[in-house]
Amino acid sequence: HHVAEAVLAFALLLLFGFGMIWFGILIGSLLRTVEAVNGVMFTALFPVTFLANTFVPTEPMPRWLRVIAEWNPVS
Repeated sequence: HHVAEAVLAFALLLLFGFGMIWFGILIGSLLRTVEAVNGVMFTALFPVTFLANTFVPTEPMPRWLRVIAEWNPVS
């Protein structure tokens, strides 16, 4: 039971990484300079750190936000 959950969690991480790679490829092919790609990727990914338990523990969060923070790969 726990092994299956671990395998599913690993598969989810792989799927997330695969999706982020293709998102980066899409942005990289649409923009002309490395600086532009860095700016867009930073702007897109930076808010994700605030929807995680990076700065605040999840216990005092409202239930809807706690669910998002606990499922966030950054957490």
